[in-house]
Amino acid sequence: MKVLVTGATGNVGSVVVRELLKRGAEVRALIRKPDAAHKLPASVEVAIGDLLDPVSLEAAMKGVDKLFLLNAIVADELTQALIAYGIAKRIGLKHVTYLSVFKVQEFRDVPHFASKLAVESALREFGVPYTILRPGYYMQNDIGLKDALTGPGLYPMPLGTAGIAAADMRDIAEAAAISLTEEGHEEQTYDIVAPSLISGPGNAALWSKLLGKEIKYTGHDFDQSERTCAHECRVGVLTISA
Repeated sequence: MKVLVTGATGNVGSVVVRELLKRGAEVRALIRKPDAAHKLPASVEVAIGDLLDPVSLEAAMKGVDKLFLLNAIVADELTQALIAYGIAKRIGLKHVTYLSVFKVQEFRDVPHFASKLAVESALREFGVPYTILRPGYYMQNDIGLKDALTGPGLYPMPLGTAGIAAADMRDIAEAAAISLTEEGHEEQTYDIVAPSLISGPGNAALWSKLLGKEIKYTGHDFDQSERTCAHECRVGVLTISA
């Protein structure tokens, strides 16, 4: 069995690739630039293409059985997904696993939530067996805060105080690989979140304990968060743990 993985060199996609290989699946990775191929395991087949280029996308899908679809948070992510699903249906892929977001139906005013909800609705109409994964906030996002934490001692993520659901990228990848290599996950939607909630002050307290210094939560101060992100931690850059 061969699986095409989009976003294969990114944070979640790269872990999905490893999990699929562990389970004996053949993997083809869709990447936009050839020079990114070195980030992939040697056994992974590479296809050069773009989710907005139907010709390259169809070429990448030919000869594979299943698809793991991850769209970046961009203005045209809905278009990307619909192109991918249309091709998957036409060439007869056996299964598509789609990475959505937790509680997608409750935040329709958020653009990328609205796009993912529309994709989910399309999936149910396309006739291709599917699994939808809905992860919460990525725990690994905090890795991008290293400079802010170890320098001025600030935790600037605007998580609030009420608490939000979070997920480990490795759990997301494992769930994706299981859905693509085992039976019984067709037409299923899975929430992937930890059993407890995290909050801004709570994470600041946790980092204070781990680092042995006071970490102040500044996520409620959006001006301070913006200054910190710009000068200290580049919060928008997400990485994954080893």
